[in-house]
Amino acid sequence: RCERLLVASSRTVDRSIVDASFLKRLEEVLNRGVRVIFTLRDPPKPEPPAIELERLNKRYPNLQITTGGRGQFHHLICDEKVALITNRPILGNLGTVRSFNHIIGYILQRSDLVRDFTKRVEGSIGHQKKN
Repeated sequence: RCERLLVASSRTVDRSIVDASFLKRLEEVLNRGVRVIFTLRDPPKPEPPAIELERLNKRYPNLQITTGGRGQFHHLICDEKVALITNRPILGNLGTVRSFNHIIGYILQRSDLVRDFTKRVEGSIGHQKKN
């Protein structure tokens, strides 16, 4: 539902989340002109789904994939509507969850707070390796 900007951070990309359906929806968002930024802590392995993301990265200038973030929290930002900040990776593997995991986080829904958080995130992205 993002109209201008979608930003997500994660440890890495995983097949349980970044599947064919995810890639289709991502391409639809990119075709609408939404700027999409994925920040990964670990460099993606040269296998699907990272290969598919790299293919899209080459086709769409509005997709940016960076690596090297080292914060303890992950985030998901949609325009100035909402920002989710959590201790669990956004694109993490749901299939490995075998027990209850306590998730700590915040939801920002005031546009001024989301805007300020986005500026902070974008400032840190500028210091990371672009793929």
